Amino acid sequence: FVALRGWEALGFVRAGDWARERVGLSGRELHDLARTDAALARLPLIEAAFVAGRIPWTKARLLGRLATAEDEAVWLARGSGISAAALAHQVRAIDRGCLEGGGDETGAPEEACETLRIPCTERVSAKWGAARYLARRVAGEWLSMAELVEQVTAEALSALLPLDVDPETLPALPGGTRPPGPGDAPAVPLAPVEAPAPSPFVAALTEGMEAADARALDARLRRAVALERGRLARMGPWLLELARGGAYRALGFRSLDAYARERLGMAPRKARALLRLERACAASPPLASAWRAGALTSSQAQALVAVVLAEGSSRWMAAWIERAGRVTLRRLEDDVDHALATGDLDPASLPPLPGPPPIPDAPDPAGVQIGARPTLWREKNRVRIHAPVAVVRLLRASLFTAQRRIERRAGRASSPGEALEALLDHVLATWTQQEEPIPRAHRVFARDGWRCTVPGCSSYASLHAHHLRFRSAGGGDELANLTTLCAAHHLRGVHAPSPAGRIRIHGRAPEHLRFDTPLGTWGSGDIRRSPGAIAVSERFLVCRS
Repeated sequence: FVALRGWEALGFVRAGDWARERVGLSGRELHDLARTDAALARLPLIEAAFVAGRIPWTKARLLGRLATAEDEAVWLARGSGISAAALAHQVRAIDRGCLEGGGDETGAPEEACETLRIPCTERVSAKWGAARYLARRVAGEWLSMAELVEQVTAEALSALLPLDVDPETLPALPGGTRPPGPGDAPAVPLAPVEAPAPSPFVAALTEGMEAADARALDARLRRAVALERGRLARMGPWLLELARGGAYRALGFRSLDAYARERLGMAPRKARALLRLERACAASPPLASAWRAGALTSSQAQALVAVVLAEGSSRWMAAWIERAGRVTLRRLEDDVDHALATGDLDPASLPPLPGPPPIPDAPDPAGVQIGARPTLWREKNRVRIHAPVAVVRLLRASLFTAQRRIERRAGRASSPGEALEALLDHVLATWTQQEEPIPRAHRVFARDGWRCTVPGCSSYASLHAHHLRFRSAGGGDELANLTTLCAAHHLRGVHAPSPAGRIRIHGRAPEHLRFDTPLGTWGSGDIRRSPGAIAVSERFLVCRS
């Protein structure tokens, strides 16, 4: 699929957009799977050891970066005798591609991270959601949590410098992720887990793969990921029990991250996400049923976790799960942010079109600086931030400085939640200020939220105004005849010279549009109208025991 750039034939500009929307993976994970598969194809000994369960995926991925047909036996012997963390250190010392290549989804050690949990009110939590939306718009692309925190902190520091505390003097947070090292090896030898023989159903996924086109490969990948998702759903309760009881320590591991990397072949971040989802499933039977039945992708289930954590959401969970099947992932995330911002958790009350979540505010009874108001609402929410240590410490120093200045000016005690609101107030005011009227040529961009309107597209940059009725056919420049497209979708999708990947857009903007894509028909607001008419006759689509 990667070699064919199959996502383009299916109407997506980026591999990451296709991967998140269709199979619930990240673009980096997709490319990493493809690179490792290509490496194992020329390394039969390492592939055989991986298939037989003698080495986990973590080690197979690392060995594939350096080993050649001439020395794979030597590397396999070396990798089998040490921990995955120690092997990662050796590989990174030799192959700089492990650092510059950008792939560390399931093998190379992560940068040391910390988790910061900030108790706050619902209003502050809603402002955090609005800041996330605006940060993506400012950056022009989808941002990870670490990138989002960097954007917000950099903007906040412009108003706080100098800081009242040196970030380097802050102590480490309890429970932060420690960079892996040789000490993460288990204290007792553990026998390898023998992998079961592949079933005929799994083997059928690879039959005739060389002749398969992008649509067939898309269907096969979705089936394969569904199998993996079922495995994760069964693994979740066991992993949760292991984490609660600290049983990994009895097996000789210092942390759950080390256990996940060494024994499960799973990236620590993926293990933490699975634990978070499993805790949400324990609190929400409808989410647990949908996740275990395969009705949700990993990305969809993770997006709904925030709804589960909101007070009073249990009565609406079935409706949220049903909505997740009708909208794109990007719309689902926007809907969750909007519901949390307004406090109305009924999906039926959501606006017809996506957009930035509302920025809540309230009168300032004390007449003090924005963000320095007394805490009139109980801090029952919590903003959770998991990012590199340097980023978290800089944010903590900024929060400490804001908290100190609130206390000096208001003459009372304040909380980290108030400090976070002060930072967010500055960030939101800076990113939403409009000194001059929006030019007429840009009004369509402002109306559409400054992002491409093609369902599933994550682009906020290189925007074009597309005429629904072409100017060559007499279409005018009125807003109802214009919609926002990124340059790639405009030039290579709508106006593509070949039928592959072509997109047709009809109707009146913004609420009455119809997007005909290779994978189906969508309406305005990323609402699914019909599934794609994909005629695939491969027998892997028929589940047989």
